[in-house]
Amino acid sequence: MYNLRIIPRISHYLRRVEAATGMPINFQFMPEGDIAPGMQTAFGYDSSSIFIMLPQGTTRIGRRWEHSVYHEATHGLLLFNQGYHTFERREALTSEETKLAMILGSIVDDIVVNKIVSEEGVQPFGYYYLQTVKQENMALKNGRDPYAAHLKIGPDFGAKFKICRYILAWSFLEHFRLVYLNRRLLRRYLRLFSESFPDQIPETEKSVDLISSHNIFSPQGHGVVIREISRLWGISGKVAMVVYS
Repeated sequence: MYNLRIIPRISHYLRRVEAATGMPINFQFMPEGDIAPGMQTAFGYDSSSIFIMLPQGTTRIGRRWEHSVYHEATHGLLLFNQGYHTFERREALTSEETKLAMILGSIVDDIVVNKIVSEEGVQPFGYYYLQTVKQENMALKNGRDPYAAHLKIGPDFGAKFKICRYILAWSFLEHFRLVYLNRRLLRRYLRLFSESFPDQIPETEKSVDLISSHNIFSPQGHGVVIREISRLWGISGKVAMVVYS
């Protein structure tokens, strides 16, 4: 099935997603740096396949990879089995706008995907997520911007990436049962974020309010939210919402 050694639990889930979507899941190996910093994997697709991108040199998918592989496969499940929306370009986009559309497409999807993954008995966040949040907290406490590198892509992308990080942390507190230490870590992150980026808070709160006001765990509610956020982010005229299932 795959030219990798994959533990049975993960392999079984991949087969279930393939059966539900009618799409094969293929692995692609990416050079170092082509997968976003802090991420183990990435998701992609074409008209006939779901792709999970892995770092070059990966030979085994074990428990450390469990959340990440489940997560990417479940993005495919949303698109090709459960009727969730995604974006396609309506016109030529700049590099920054392309990346904006990508994170907009995942800002709400990731909450839904993480919920499905957790219901499968897998932790809702990736192997390195909590450690990354600890590093972000340390940077914010010391007056440093842990997202400064993202400003090189463009100022709008840099600002929106921060919003995505806030929403992800908020979603874990809002929708998941976490142990006390993890809840305390994420609450501290939200507080430090608010203190460090006060100019970001009004737009961040608008996005959070949109998500809170609709049932994002249904295709209809999810579609309303990403449509409104695309308007809020100023790219709604440049992308079209599509459904594949």
